[in-house]
Amino acid sequence: QLVAYAEDLAHSDDRLHFKFPKSINNTRPLGLSRIEEEILSTAIIQKLGQRVAGLPSKSYAYKFSRYYGERETEYLYEHWFDAYEKYVDQARNAAERHERCAVIRTDIKSFYTQIVRDQLTQISSEQLSKSSRVQWLLRVLFSHEIDEHEAGLGIVQGNIGSGFFANLYLI
Repeated sequence: QLVAYAEDLAHSDDRLHFKFPKSINNTRPLGLSRIEEEILSTAIIQKLGQRVAGLPSKSYAYKFSRYYGERETEYLYEHWFDAYEKYVDQARNAAERHERCAVIRTDIKSFYTQIVRDQLTQISSEQLSKSSRVQWLLRVLFSHEIDEHEAGLGIVQGNIGSGFFANLYLI
């Protein structure tokens, strides 16, 4: 039944690819997955994501939270911009406490497009679950060839699980 479900789920041709403006001169390749893929990815993150050692403390984005301020929400993560502002404030405060300190802001160029999917699958299996079923589901999630990516490289950016799995790979 699981194989039949995955064969029905894994239709990369059903994924919508588009370019989103990153700056005046550059675009970012994004993708929207089928709802079944989003549900599967969310379920894995909700059930197993808390097992990842260090993920909440090393990333300003994609911190698990069911609350926005005092209010409980349906969201999986803390609002990223609030977390980013808090991160920048903490970095600034830490720099001010040290004489001759500098804060460097940088970015990893084309990070999502360079993720080695086999490595991500292995890291995800080690960090989330050794279950052969979960490992198989992860391989299904990461198996799609993506427009403008080299074979075996890159994950879809823009869906629910992309930030979580990118941070897991980065850590």
